[in-house]
Amino acid sequence: MDKPIRIPRNQTALMQHIQRQVRHGHFFWCADRIPREKLARFILKWSDYALRADAPARAYRKQCGRASVHLCLSPAPRQVEAAALDSEEAAGGAADTMTTAQPVAWWMLSTAGKAGLAEGTAAPAAVFDSRTARGRLRYLHYELVQLAKVVKSGGKSKTVTTSTWRLTPERYLAWEALLIERAKQRDTQGLMQAVDCLRAMPMFSGIRAQVVKLIAEADKMLGKLGCAPLAVQTLPVMRMIALWDERAEV
Repeated sequence: MDKPIRIPRNQTALMQHIQRQVRHGHFFWCADRIPREKLARFILKWSDYALRADAPARAYRKQCGRASVHLCLSPAPRQVEAAALDSEEAAGGAADTMTTAQPVAWWMLSTAGKAGLAEGTAAPAAVFDSRTARGRLRYLHYELVQLAKVVKSGGKSKTVTTSTWRLTPERYLAWEALLIERAKQRDTQGLMQAVDCLRAMPMFSGIRAQVVKLIAEADKMLGKLGCAPLAVQTLPVMRMIALWDERAEV
């Protein structure tokens, strides 16, 4: 049975949705943009992937050795528009907002199996494996990576691999340069403003670990200059959030 494709309520919800899919074995992906008015036709064109399949249909496909393929869509324009309006209002300027005329960003995520992206046959865009360095999925200034972590169970420890978001290497270095520069200038106010921006990021475990490290680097430089460390509150932890905009689906 077909079901509508739901739209994430915001950017963090999209990132969490993609992360969940990859953690459930949807390692293969492709992505692009498409005009909003062509989206329904696009979904119909790639109907062999059963993008609208419900849970029973996906279970049957798996039983038959066929891949599960999900279509993930960027948040609805009005939410990006509202965020832009809020930020521009605070800055006292005019917002350059997204409209429905702007294209929709989409990602297809697929498990291994027949009739999926991993087969290497016709696909709507170049296909990558998110488990590889070359194939990491990027969104905004973040990338989805596979990281090892130690978990304890039954009194024993074991190392497992999990998917998490982190800042891209380029963006991490940019933040590091900014914090070190402001620390050298003894610009405590500027440092705290930067830390507030870092705290506002979606605190997936990979991002959170990077933010902790960035703040430690700033404190290290301040210490060399004889300054007190930054008074930073405990960073928030990412929780499971409501994913869907109840008013938007295709």
